[in-house]
Amino acid sequence: MISSFSDTYIQSKKKELALELLRLVGINDFEEKKYITYKDLQCNQNLQKMQDMIPALRTVFQISKNRCLSHSSWNKSKHPGVNLLRQVLRDVGYKLSLINEFQGSLNGNEVDNDTKKIYNTKYIIVAVSDDPIDIENGKL
Repeated sequence: MISSFSDTYIQSKKKELALELLRLVGINDFEEKKYITYKDLQCNQNLQKMQDMIPALRTVFQISKNRCLSHSSWNKSKHPGVNLLRQVLRDVGYKLSLINEFQGSLNGNEVDNDTKKIYNTKYIIVAVSDDPIDIENGKL
């Protein structure tokens, strides 16, 4: 299928803006196999820069598909940075793959025997395959 000039232009702008978001967390290319930490995505400085990018993101990404572009949704979210990046990447053919590394346990109240597990949460970018055979076999 031949894409129109407009479709091609919009898709290239989507990728350009997605890369700008990734640069906030130190990634310069979709194929770069570098971890993004949860801490970096929730850093107040990065969150502010992401929020400043929302008007530009709204020019090419649909709010109906990317709820994180809504001001009310942004303010209600516990993880606005993760949500924004996840939704924008999905729209350009990539996804955030979650990696939880167990760091140990903290003993809480000995009476209740509640032990808190501590994880280091990070993400890596992976391409989403359009091949139905890969999807059927669980390879995304």
